[in-house]
Amino acid sequence: MRQAIADPDLLMFLDALVVLEIAPALTPLDVAGYWRTVKTRFANPMIDHRLAQIAEDGSLKLPQRLFPLLESNIQSGREFARMGMIVRAWLQLMATAARPRDPANAWLADWAKAGADPAKALDMKRCFPPCSAPTRGCATRSSTNSWDHQEISSAAHRGATCSIHWLFFPLTAKPLEGE
Repeated sequence: MRQAIADPDLLMFLDALVVLEIAPALTPLDVAGYWRTVKTRFANPMIDHRLAQIAEDGSLKLPQRLFPLLESNIQSGREFARMGMIVRAWLQLMATAARPRDPANAWLADWAKAGADPAKALDMKRCFPPCSAPTRGCATRSSTNSWDHQEISSAAHRGATCSIHWLFFPLTAKPLEGE
């Protein structure tokens, strides 16, 4: 982890993620103070935080740790682009043969062999839990609890900046506002 945290671009991304997206979702917690402590720990050469280990079990970690913040930010009109980039990057990693250990590896391997269609990944309820409420024309879950792909495509054509549309259609980098 220390090599990753030493990368100026990655550190700038993480700082912005914490300040602009995570901290507002966790008010009144002292997220900035916690982040300073974590950065110091990550930079410590005597502590070995392996990225491969951190990447393991993403199908369990993302729904517990990231999606509640992502959904909160979407519903509150706060920034969420960086959180979306994390989900996108995880899916891109899981589409490769070098994917880390994960309880969903069998499904993810089949998904990757079938073309790694991000829209199909959205239907894996274990990785992508249902949204509690639709917001601002974003793609929504249907009554069968699967993502409404028609709405995603429609949002994409309208140029909507909702969580599902640009996270997954297409799976390419999208510049953040102001960049």
